[in-house]
Amino acid sequence: MDYRITLLGEKDHGKSTLLGNLLIKTGSIKRSRINSILPSSIGGKRFEPGYLLDSFKEERDRGMTIDQTSAEIIYKNNLLHMTDVPGHLELLKNMLTGASNASLGIFVVSAKMGEGFTNQSKRHLYLSNLMGIGAMLVAVNKMDMADFKEKAFIDIKKSITDYCSAAGIKSRLVFVPISAYNMENVIERAKNMQWYDGKPLMHTLLEMLEHINPGIVEQNGMRILIQDKIDDAFFGQVLYGKIKNGSDIILHPGGKKVRLFNLKKFNKVIGSSKAPSNIYFKLNPDANASRGDILYGIGEHPSAEIVFNAKIFPIKNISAYELSKSKVSFNGNYSNVAMRITGIFDITKAAKVPKRKNAAITPNYAINMAVKLAKKCPTEHFNAYPILGRFGMYSKSGILLGVGIVE
Repeated sequence: MDYRITLLGEKDHGKSTLLGNLLIKTGSIKRSRINSILPSSIGGKRFEPGYLLDSFKEERDRGMTIDQTSAEIIYKNNLLHMTDVPGHLELLKNMLTGASNASLGIFVVSAKMGEGFTNQSKRHLYLSNLMGIGAMLVAVNKMDMADFKEKAFIDIKKSITDYCSAAGIKSRLVFVPISAYNMENVIERAKNMQWYDGKPLMHTLLEMLEHINPGIVEQNGMRILIQDKIDDAFFGQVLYGKIKNGSDIILHPGGKKVRLFNLKKFNKVIGSSKAPSNIYFKLNPDANASRGDILYGIGEHPSAEIVFNAKIFPIKNISAYELSKSKVSFNGNYSNVAMRITGIFDITKAAKVPKRKNAAITPNYAINMAVKLAKKCPTEHFNAYPILGRFGMYSKSGILLGVGIVE
């Protein structure tokens, strides 16, 4: 199974450490790469697995992840595409970009005294739910710094479940106590937390990743998003449904009938593939397909292409007047298209408190609006096909103004 996973949570709660150690312990990274970070470890005394993810010297100097970093973990028969995203407030937009491409999340929260379930952790959890992540594995980390006490785990779990209930968060949550640095309850079961009684096949973090339902809704349709083209071959994601080698399908935009053949996975020809999976394939020479195009089953078509309603969650303060007059672009499904805001219906806070339309809109608010794209761009209503119904809204100068969903 192929999963696209994003790691979420507050800074310094252990996301990079967790992913770095997973790369090492599963043999998913070369020894030479591990050796290259040894001089960067703090004071030369403590090996820091998180530095495997921090590619820039500035990040090592500042001790925080600046940009999102992706890595592939190979575990048994599963390929886990994992993205570590920043947890600090000023880089929230990078977190949203990472969350927008995932179907499953690992939410890391520290059990260490003085850290815990912070306001920034709440923002990540709330926004990831809005971006359609249907299942969240909550890794209660740093249990070693909480003396492996069951109460520390239970208190964090209660705080999160209470918040989700009050905020209307519908993502499925599964909790596991871990120590990312010591790799306890990550791959092997922890000796220091005998009180934790996970399910037989879902005890450690990786066991949970192997068996948890990623929250992908079964749909009566097929959707393949083209990610890249190299020579006459394509790489893409089967997001919904199933594709067979040699199938006739519909290419959007345009609605042209094409044939998919030479279907491969891990460089081996296969007869079929179903969601979620990453595939390699060819189309007939006159297909004229490119990155961002979407393949549909015969008789299927996008539910939104030019005109639709959307809900936007702003990244920075902006007034509704400025927003309606600004030149913005729709950035979703690997496509970038000019977008015009044709109407603003209402502006509401998470707690459903109305806000005046002429006041500054902050990142705590949501804007319901009507939009029109400059040209056809295949997308879907979020409630029907969540992965294809979310996008980023950028200014003319390339600044991310907010993230949105197609309503």
